[in-house]
Amino acid sequence: MSLAPDRSAVLRLRATVDRELRSLARCEARVANIVPRLGAEHDEVVLAAAGKWLADTYTAIERILRSVAITFEGLPAGPDWHRELVSAAAAEVSGVRPATIDSETARLLSDYLGFRHVFRSLYAEDLRRERVLDLAERLPATLAAFQKDVAQFRMFLDRLVKA
Repeated sequence: MSLAPDRSAVLRLRATVDRELRSLARCEARVANIVPRLGAEHDEVVLAAAGKWLADTYTAIERILRSVAITFEGLPAGPDWHRELVSAAAAEVSGVRPATIDSETARLLSDYLGFRHVFRSLYAEDLRRERVLDLAERLPATLAAFQKDVAQFRMFLDRLVKA
């Protein structure tokens, strides 16, 4: 990779990745704690809380992907930039950086991006319990895939810092 950002930019990116990974761990724990109540109760407050934490989870993921893009190649533009960001993260930028996530992880994340968009637009009483429960139950596997990919990408960042 020949067009590397300066060392301080990579160090800032690593700090952002680490901070957002800690946020992801907190969000995952909150969602895991509420899943049993979400399946057993018909409480709008529980549903809204689960929706909020799922949306927060995706926001932390997007902050990582956004920071990578800003550091290396710039953010996508246009009305679909959120989706394009995920697609770009799943692609290597030749001479610049490897893929941040793999294509399967990108596919998994698209459901959470879509949910966050809907969550921001709806009232809590309009949330579909089945959809929230499905996403909550799939979250551990999705985050495991994302965290594995980011750990590999972080090794690339570590090599840049040492270079």
